Amino acid sequence: ENKKGSLGTSFKTVPISNKEISRVEMTPGGQVFAAAGQSVRGYTRKGRDFFKFDSNLTEIIRGLGIRDTWLWATGDYMLNAFEQQQTKIMDKYFYASDDIINDMVIDSITGTHVFNPILACQDKHIRVLHDENLMYSFNAEGPVSAVKSSAARKVLYGTDNGAFGLTNMLREEPRKLWSIVPEERAGGITCINSVDFTQDGNNEVVLTRDDGNLEIHTFDPKLNELVRQAEENVNESVTSLESGIFHIPDTVEVLLSTYTGRVIAMTNDGIQNPLETQQEKKAKEAANTTVASATSASNKAKASKMKEIKAVQKEIEAWEDKEFKIKTMVNSEFKSDMIAVNSYKLTSKFAIIPEDAAYILTLECQHPIEVVALQGSISIDLLDMDSNTAIMNRSPVDQQNSNFLLATYRCSANVNRIEIKMRTTEGEAGELNIFVIPFADPKTTRHLSLPIKPLSLHQRTYDLNEEGIPLSELRVAGNFSKQDAHGWLAATLPDIPPKVSETDETSMQFKSTYVGSVLFITYQRGMAVFRSDSVSTIMIIKDIISQDSTNKKVHLDISSTINDHSADRILDLLHPKFEYHHKLHQQFQLIEGLKEIQLQENDISFMEEGFKEVLDKAAQIKTEFEAQPRKLHFLYGIITDLYIDRAKFKGWHNYNPRVPMIHRILANYNIEDLKAFFGQPVE
Repeated sequence: ENKKGSLGTSFKTVPISNKEISRVEMTPGGQVFAAAGQSVRGYTRKGRDFFKFDSNLTEIIRGLGIRDTWLWATGDYMLNAFEQQQTKIMDKYFYASDDIINDMVIDSITGTHVFNPILACQDKHIRVLHDENLMYSFNAEGPVSAVKSSAARKVLYGTDNGAFGLTNMLREEPRKLWSIVPEERAGGITCINSVDFTQDGNNEVVLTRDDGNLEIHTFDPKLNELVRQAEENVNESVTSLESGIFHIPDTVEVLLSTYTGRVIAMTNDGIQNPLETQQEKKAKEAANTTVASATSASNKAKASKMKEIKAVQKEIEAWEDKEFKIKTMVNSEFKSDMIAVNSYKLTSKFAIIPEDAAYILTLECQHPIEVVALQGSISIDLLDMDSNTAIMNRSPVDQQNSNFLLATYRCSANVNRIEIKMRTTEGEAGELNIFVIPFADPKTTRHLSLPIKPLSLHQRTYDLNEEGIPLSELRVAGNFSKQDAHGWLAATLPDIPPKVSETDETSMQFKSTYVGSVLFITYQRGMAVFRSDSVSTIMIIKDIISQDSTNKKVHLDISSTINDHSADRILDLLHPKFEYHHKLHQQFQLIEGLKEIQLQENDISFMEEGFKEVLDKAAQIKTEFEAQPRKLHFLYGIITDLYIDRAKFKGWHNYNPRVPMIHRILANYNIEDLKAFFGQPVE
């Protein structure tokens, strides 16, 4: 609360439950509603507890919506609606989402006095409800992470891959007004709002990203498009965003709360700290002044302030000394064999970057991170990132103990957030174990385990057209439930929701982010059909299903139909990548020899233009090759596996002697020779 130009605590509540507060909503009348665990409390502007509701929900409340006497609460998958009738709170309806609910907003779409929940879901859908019924849903550019009402029936949304847009929610159907997809990789959007930040009568789009970026976008009538007007980075992810007049009279401010608990206010003049105390303000003001003369009246006032500052500083040093002695005393108690548990927040995100066909592991800790250690039971390539300044050390592979990845990242001081880029190999399944050690006493580590799926580089999509694509088919029939078929997908592919759809038949589409191949899936009770232009994808799915049926001792009827043209399509998709990396590898091998000739010969005009180009671009070639030194080996493996899998489906048993012939063709790469070799039958 703003009191005489300084913000202070208006009220403080007692804990709602033994769980941390997961959501806070404020009504236009100034009432505050907070959720923790399965409980909701309401407070007046003075902090009086006027509303208590302990629900019987099984999920932790992640989202809240308050309108009149209605309350909506969302968990991970469930939305529940309640209405207060006199002294009772009645359970009115519920809705089960097909995938995780990331955010919710309440708007009036079907009528002026009708409230419709709008759900932002992990499966790239925005769902609009009328009571417990789904009115309609539509696809966004990525997993929807934030939604906010902009105006009547207009909803802003942001996605986990950095895109955002505005949609007009009509009664019959949605109409997308515009959307912005970043040309380069951007952080996922955590919050989005519509604010007249510049106070020119037109609202700007204000959004925050999980990499700490705050952006303000405005509509440019000359360009007839949305442009970025300003941005600022707060160096940690933003957890909430609000706007209004908080600290400076007649000035619209944007108020942020961050992962480590900071509260930051931003105006047109930059960032301010609204929770700064009066003593801190005096100290900062006085520290920026210089005592030039003790004779003038103004300088005497400054000298007086400096004395006051020194007194405050001594008091702070005394408190810091006391705090250090207490910490030393506490730490000495843990020198025995007892294990000290240091509780702190640690969040992780493991998201695929389609344009790079790689994953980015993001770790954010409440304390500065000292060391991150990685252990993988499968081979994983660690890739360079400009944003990652940590020092990486990698140990040799230890196959005997299934340690195919052993690496550490040592961070510099004051790093709360780290991003690690990596690429998996499809066909291999295992676990990635992560150990995080922060700068904190006593020394502790947090362990995270991430499953790596066999088709880990596939991404779920919704707009594929199978027309003209040569598809091979795998058909599975037998006495199995839809839950069993769903379990096969969850063990094989990413982006599979834990919950099985209630429809009789479910269809899904996937696309390989690296190769570009497609996968169409349809499954129901007793029948599952998988169609893809990649026989390697079909083979991986077949192996997973066969292994599961063997373990459960269930008989399945598995049949396949291979399209003879599918191999040529995959080779065409891989051709640009293989041609580029094959040429890059050859140029890299020539650099040292050509440099030696250049040193011995004063005149290199006799060289071919291609060799001169290698010398001119030697630094660039070396940088590109060292960024991904195993890329060509990775492509060799994909093409070799494609040939072997095709031979197995064709029933060709004597294919092993022909594998070295593939490597010879690839060493002297020519796509027509490669296609001709694939077309030759094996007797």
